Amino acid sequence: MTIDELRKRIDEIDREIVRLIGERLEMVQRIAEVKNAEGRGISDDERELIVKMNWRRLAVEYGIPVDIVSILADLLIKYSKSLQINLRGRKKLQKRVTFIGYGNMASVLARQLVKVGHEVVITGRNLDKAEELAKILGCRYMDLESAIEFGEYIVLALSFEAYKNGYVNKLFVHLRNKVAMDILSSKSWVFHYLEGESLQNNFMYVSVHPLFGPLTPPIGEKIAIIPSKTGATVLQDVVDLWFSAGLEPVVVDLEEHEKAMAIVQVLTHLYLTAFSKALKKLSQELHIYPDKLSTPTYREVRTIVERLKHIENVIFEIQKTNPFSVFVRREAVDVLKDVIESIGRQI
Repeated sequence: MTIDELRKRIDEIDREIVRLIGERLEMVQRIAEVKNAEGRGISDDERELIVKMNWRRLAVEYGIPVDIVSILADLLIKYSKSLQINLRGRKKLQKRVTFIGYGNMASVLARQLVKVGHEVVITGRNLDKAEELAKILGCRYMDLESAIEFGEYIVLALSFEAYKNGYVNKLFVHLRNKVAMDILSSKSWVFHYLEGESLQNNFMYVSVHPLFGPLTPPIGEKIAIIPSKTGATVLQDVVDLWFSAGLEPVVVDLEEHEKAMAIVQVLTHLYLTAFSKALKKLSQELHIYPDKLSTPTYREVRTIVERLKHIENVIFEIQKTNPFSVFVRREAVDVLKDVIESIGRQI
């Protein structure tokens, strides 16, 4: 066959690939309709894992680089979630949302709300930074008091330090009849503190925790919703707000959240941090560059570790503040010792 004939065949194959993707998305739409009818959520972690493993298996079977199919599978899953969200027919009621803070997670969450048509205002101690983020997102910025007065929902996109040094104390008097939300990963004593202040200052408090980092595309990702004593009446409104932004709200109580995060975050981050430090130490001691002979699993772990380096301050904050972290770390060390001893007995 000539080059032109071969290229023509490639064009035919590309057409078939696109046709099959269209057919796949039709199936996604039908699944979305069933989920809507049954009142089921969008995300299905078990199904996603099965799909990814099937794609890897097929890649090996047909001699295709795993990296290529992994990228395609991730894209299809993300777009499928986005399609299901758009098909859900969510309410298009525009809300006014104020973000106090302009860090990475404030940027990610505010951007999603702006995309779906909510009115978003950025504010904080440094108005220059608030203005900078507002320009990037295409929304407004205001001074602190004006921004709080503007918003129906007030997102306290602040670090744990802002609660320890008392910065938030001056905000409470302005929050009357507002819905306030923190976005801390570990709630610790802050939840009870804000709950108490909401009772005294007549505002509604619902704690939220985005279950993804600033480097993860947020569409279809989960966000924990933790109602306080004053948040029950607005719980559904908060759920609807974040659902409208393409997130998957999961309502839990405080204890369930902290215990789950002790495993999902404290345990996972502990082992990955240990892997990162051990990798550096052993590479130096053995005088070797292991990436030269990397396997797919090794590369995937390395990618995750590199991503976590961007949020090291958050990781150590969670390790310090989660009430179950000391227990988890102790058990994690014991399990690691058991695994090492078990391997030794089998050699």
